[in-house]
Amino acid sequence: MAIKYQIHKSGLLDGTKYLGRVVLKGSFDREMVIARMLAMGTSLSRQDIAGVLSLLETAVENINAEGNKVTLDGFMQFTPTISGTFDGEKDTFAVNRNAIYVTAQISSSFNTRFSQRIGAEKIVATEKKPFIMEVDDLESGTVNTRVSCGNIVTIYGDKLKFDPKASGEYLRFVNADQPTNMVPIGKLQKISDKEIVFLMPEVSYGRGYFELASKMETQRVRVGKSASVVVVA
Repeated sequence: MAIKYQIHKSGLLDGTKYLGRVVLKGSFDREMVIARMLAMGTSLSRQDIAGVLSLLETAVENINAEGNKVTLDGFMQFTPTISGTFDGEKDTFAVNRNAIYVTAQISSSFNTRFSQRIGAEKIVATEKKPFIMEVDDLESGTVNTRVSCGNIVTIYGDKLKFDPKASGEYLRFVNADQPTNMVPIGKLQKISDKEIVFLMPEVSYGRGYFELASKMETQRVRVGKSASVVVVA
């Protein structure tokens, strides 16, 4: 078993450093993880596993909410954290500058086991272009599975930043069965290299993929595509 990786020039230190980047094969959601666990062989049913995962998630959330840290030995640690700054010792929490959330840290023993069983296979770096790794649908809470019309969708990846006002640059949703049929994404809420947030428009077809075109500060337009997802009206 080997992880595939590519080598890219870093934009740091005047571009004199080269970094390795894992080439992801895909993304597993909760249902896919449950299916993998069942395939490994177990006396538990799908409902049993789904129930245990849900119970674990709720228990960790409640324990963290009480101000405790949760350590799953040999796997992961969950710790409640507060972010933002304060003006002094007499200052208090303010929602406009502070936030409370949970951080997760993988245990060193888990990473040791992982590194001991995994090899690394170098593959030739492909042409630099926008890379759409993950499509998250806020309404359904699914990843790389479906999108809900009229609701918030977030795309994660690399080199995603583009100028929607520039000629030849765009983000659109293409009909997977008839690529000449497409809908532009116009209501963009956030655009960055790693993340794009937008309101999913109404579409007349049931399955499609996102296509992003960017010149990436060059003279030529580069195009990246996502995997197909199901549309939920």
